[in-house]
Amino acid sequence: MTRTPPSAADLQLIHACCDQGIPLKPSRLATWRKYGLIPSPAPVYLGGRRGSQRRYPPGTEHQVAGLAVCDLLHPRMSPFDLVLLAFFAEMPLPFLPTVPLKAALALAYFDSRPQRQDEEQRAFDAIPVGWRDELPADFNWAETQAELEFKQEPAHVRQMRANLKRLPGLARATREQLDARVHGVLTTLNRACLPVEDTDAMADLKAAMAFDGPPARSRAAWMYASICHAEQLAVRRETSGVERFDALMALENSELLHFRELALEALNAMYTSASEGRLQRFEIRSPDHARMAGGLLVEWNSVRHVVDAGARPAQLTRDALHSLWSACSHAGGGGEGRAAFAARTAGRRSAPRGNC
Repeated sequence: MTRTPPSAADLQLIHACCDQGIPLKPSRLATWRKYGLIPSPAPVYLGGRRGSQRRYPPGTEHQVAGLAVCDLLHPRMSPFDLVLLAFFAEMPLPFLPTVPLKAALALAYFDSRPQRQDEEQRAFDAIPVGWRDELPADFNWAETQAELEFKQEPAHVRQMRANLKRLPGLARATREQLDARVHGVLTTLNRACLPVEDTDAMADLKAAMAFDGPPARSRAAWMYASICHAEQLAVRRETSGVERFDALMALENSELLHFRELALEALNAMYTSASEGRLQRFEIRSPDHARMAGGLLVEWNSVRHVVDAGARPAQLTRDALHSLWSACSHAGGGGEGRAAFAARTAGRRSAPRGNC
């Protein structure tokens, strides 16, 4: 198929990028225009016999250069992934059109939810009806979440299994026996409230967390558990997908920038903890990472209505980890002091409240 040669306006943008060492194909410009990532050139009257010429609005060169740099990270990514990646790479918001950006955020958050809900429903339906009727509803759904966690064998599941095997009574346990105990721990963490009155469940949770051991053995387990426990501590309010979508569309630019800061702060805090304090910044350099950050941003737009004024997601997660440590410490006693634990889990130094 014969391609239409680039216009004079497009050539001007392409040459401007090339002068900065940034390759750019005309087809990418056409795609970005189609999805509203960049404006269309408008006719500009040149005066006299020269007539008019189509030109891009002022600032488009900087806008295109920023998009082109991000586009080089993953060539041929979708326009929605590109605008999301550019946003979390902290490209100035005036250079990013708000409508495509909000569409990308909505896609990152809502697109995976139906599939996840279908998986949850199938796992829930797999529980025998007799058992479902005998147990609390939150327990059944917690078991469903636990079942889904086992499918991918993530790091936190492996760490919980290894930590449980450290118990004298489980040193010779089979993989099946250990998995049953890990499944119980995951169920405990996904219930509506932490069942502190269940001594057996709390004992397994304490062993699986291994708060008294080297952080490298449990960091992924701590991060997963703190996120789950933060939800257990939160005030619950039912919202629909329509409400969340409308709330996203209603965000002002200033709110989008503030929520971007909070999402990046939360990811940086988790990254610092996961790396034992060696790394401070989580670089958003892939569509997967950008979609994860986008999901955090949209979720926070709902969560902020049921938390204390001035709360920040990174601080809520860390507070939940300390709360979990406290609950496990009382389940059998012993262990290091809170100050020592806080220093270890914050990258060998304790951060003041509200800063991460």
